[in-house]
This record gives sequence, structure tokens and C-alpha cells, in this order.
Amino acid sequence: MAPKITDEQREAIKQVPGPVRVEDDQTQKAYFLVDEVTLETLRHDADREAIRQGIADMEAGRVITLDELDARIQDRIRRPQSA
Repeated sequence: MAPKITDEQREAIKQVPGPVRVEDDQTQKAYFLVDEVTLETLRHDADREAIRQGIADMEAGRVITLDELDARIQDRIRRPQSA
């Protein structure tokens, strides 16, 4: 099920460049309306930044072996989560 936007939201989308902030009056949570192209652009930008950061970490020597990563994951799985 895809909720439909309201006339008020549609008007805001026309007037506001970029994401439109929408607040849930029951929970006071904020959400943002963006068109599909903008969402994909934001995702791609975030992916590219994560890749850049990974390369920078690698070049700076901030790396671990796969064995060390596996050991950390196994340790975390075995250790009960603190509240």
C-alpha cells in the first residue's frame, strides 16, 4: 500500500526546492518527502562517500584482516547485548 499525498503536501512540493518536511501530529516524528530521482541521487551520494571513506581508511592503514573481522563478529554474537 502506498499512501497518497495530500493537496497540502503537493503544494509544498511545488514551492520547496528539495525535501519537504512532514510532521506526524500524533508522534511528533518528522519525515521528508522527496521525489524518486532525488532519493536515488541521495543514495548514490551516500554510497560514493562510504566508498571514499573506505579507501581513505585503507590508505591510512586503518584495516583489519578478514579473520579479525570474523572473530569480532563471533564475539559480538556470543556476548549478550547490554540494555
